[in-house]
Amino acid sequence: MKYFSRIPAMLMLISAVTVHGYSNPIEGGTSQVVSSDWNVALPWLVVGSNSESNTLYVHNNGRVDSQIGILGNTASSMFNDVMVSGSNAVWNSSMEIAVGNYGSENTIAAFDGGTIETPNLYVGKYSSNNFAMAYGEGSGISVETLHVGHTGSDNTLAAMDGGRISSTNASLGHWIGSDANAALVMGTNSAWNNSGILNVGEHGSENMLMVVDGGTVQSPVVNVGVQSYSSNNTIAVFGAGSMLAAPELNIGGTAATAGGTGNRVSVSDGGTIATTDLTIHAGNNLDLNDGGTVFINNDYDVSQEGFNWNDGGHLSVSGNLSGMPIRSTTYIDWQYLDGENKTLTLDAGSWNAGANPFVVGLSGNGNRVVVTNGGAILGGSYNMVGYKQQQ
Repeated sequence: MKYFSRIPAMLMLISAVTVHGYSNPIEGGTSQVVSSDWNVALPWLVVGSNSESNTLYVHNNGRVDSQIGILGNTASSMFNDVMVSGSNAVWNSSMEIAVGNYGSENTIAAFDGGTIETPNLYVGKYSSNNFAMAYGEGSGISVETLHVGHTGSDNTLAAMDGGRISSTNASLGHWIGSDANAALVMGTNSAWNNSGILNVGEHGSENMLMVVDGGTVQSPVVNVGVQSYSSNNTIAVFGAGSMLAAPELNIGGTAATAGGTGNRVSVSDGGTIATTDLTIHAGNNLDLNDGGTVFINNDYDVSQEGFNWNDGGHLSVSGNLSGMPIRSTTYIDWQYLDGENKTLTLDAGSWNAGANPFVVGLSGNGNRVVVTNGGAILGGSYNMVGYKQQQ
């Protein structure tokens, strides 16, 4: 995340800029402060039309209303910044904001209670290496359509230290060639709430969503690697309190259609994924790793290809659990939970081994089953906890 190194320099501009009246476009390496109301008369508010290193700073009670906002209009307009900082500071653009139209290395950020509002936000519309961020409690970015990498690559979205992002539909790597874009939600109370569909790799490849150190991402539908050529996209959830809540989670396509391969979702180290309908298409993976939890509020078959329940992982099921591995002997077949330090929670769910006995800990150590809220574990005769210790 190389863009984070620019944050201290951006904050230093607060004391360095001088008000010289409102001009549009902001051009020629200049900085402009707005601390009152600015209703932009032209359809476009442009920060860097044909030049580099221009800055718009909307401060405290400042408010900017525009129709279309552009940072970095042409390929030569790079390193332009917009900062919306302080209580009641707002930039509202009624049609769209493009962070990096054709220019690269542009940044938009809401700090310390500032707010950015627009129906359509493009971070890297036709360019690369652009950055958008909500940083600090009370700071927010509120949009309907959000593209991190519309056609561009290596663009980044972040919510940090209590910053919040809200959207209706969002895409990381929206179009063909929009590769290696990233979103980071990091820190307690940092959140990205998407009310519709969130695609990680809609047409692009190698895009990444990271939810870390207490951040949360919520979306009714999350698709990873939607098209047949959108490959190697990832979601990683780790750190205490980190959460991806996706009632419908599809890895390698959508619920109805297979997409790309090599796409991966992983959870570890205190992170949690909560879902109801989980689909893993062939050639893709969900890794439940040490310290990670996957809650499935439904029936689930753990033998599904691509579901990797690794040592130290915690699976919680609220429906019927099936697909547990079977060890066959001359006289009996056991269904078993094995490995090292795995946990299975049956939260109103059930593991029914049928006529087969169940074994918790066939040869490994530290495995356990928790049965709660009316859950059940059922098996035939000779059920065991710690088979290895019985030998």
